[in-house]
Amino acid sequence: MNNLEEKRPWVKSYRLGPYKLARSLKPYPEKPLFDMLDQSAIKHPRSTAIDYLGQRINYSELKKQTDSFSCALNKLGVKKSDKVATILPTCPQYIISNFAILKTGAVHVPCSIMHKENELEYEIGESGAETVICLAEQAHKLQAIKGNTKLKHIIVTSLSDYTLNEGELQTGNYNQHSFKNLIATHEPEPPAVAINASEDLAYLAFTGGATGSQGSNAYSLQPLFKCPAINGLGHVQPRKIYPRQSFHLYWGSAFSFIRGFSSTVRHLLGSAPDLDPGPARY
Repeated sequence: MNNLEEKRPWVKSYRLGPYKLARSLKPYPEKPLFDMLDQSAIKHPRSTAIDYLGQRINYSELKKQTDSFSCALNKLGVKKSDKVATILPTCPQYIISNFAILKTGAVHVPCSIMHKENELEYEIGESGAETVICLAEQAHKLQAIKGNTKLKHIIVTSLSDYTLNEGELQTGNYNQHSFKNLIATHEPEPPAVAINASEDLAYLAFTGGATGSQGSNAYSLQPLFKCPAINGLGHVQPRKIYPRQSFHLYWGSAFSFIRGFSSTVRHLLGSAPDLDPGPARY
């Protein structure tokens, strides 16, 4: 055991099967996290980024949809430092939303799909989010708490939206927006926003409140490259994802968000220089 392993015994587990993973990815890039998506779209435009229930999305298309959704959010009034919440499981919409929110300069507030109305009211109210992206089945919870929060816009989607069996989404009578319609009706022109990757807030994730009241944890764009859950996966290729898996696997810890977020980053960190990533099979 070397000195590093004596001080940090967990580094021994930095492995992927028989392969050792880098202890660090230094030097960390001084750029926004979404730049990885943009670079992957340039270097590997036709490579598969997401394989979702038989439907594949390549990097070029993922960037295009992300840019269109970012433009749509901006047209709805989302601007730098605003809070945008998501209530989504593992699905293409989460990945698109994640990068689109960051491209507007706004702050992503990920909420659990298992939350009840009072929990959503607390997190959405405490964060000050005015826009929420969720499954259509969750919209009634938001309508119930809307009057107690700053909510203005509810964007709804369906787990079938990115499958071969896509159906017509029913948005109800609540002045809701359709996720796919917003993408279809806006050009892939994200707003020009000056972003300081090491200082600007990117994520506001809430703990589960297992030892008391729920607390929030803030993350900026550039330091996320330093998270062990992300940097240990520096060479993992895009993974196949399934709709019922949740990004937020351990509710009682701030690292539930990091673990979930790393699932998104896996799609992008696989596209390292001179590496043409292909979809991994899980």
